[in-house]
Amino acid sequence: MTETEELDPIKALKTARETLVKERRGLAIALALGYRRRRTDDLHATEMRENFVGLQTLIEAVERAISHEDRLSNEQAQTAAHQGAGSMRLAVC
Repeated sequence: MTETEELDPIKALKTARETLVKERRGLAIALALGYRRRRTDDLHATEMRENFVGLQTLIEAVERAISHEDRLSNEQAQTAAHQGAGSMRLAVC
């Protein structure tokens, strides 16, 4: 993790999502090859499917976290701007 990612949770989450998506794509290819070879009922195929679903669930959770962090960031920016405008009004009086 870079120093920027440590300071920016949204960037860290996006990096995590990119990594998870790459893993999911690789797993999707492996699953497709198994289906082409008609090897869908063995334990390995079952584990791959479960891992795929787990990865997808995790990606969706990370995407929700990104949205939440983005909302928090916007709220903090609006609060800071509002407080700054309030202090400017006090200075003018």
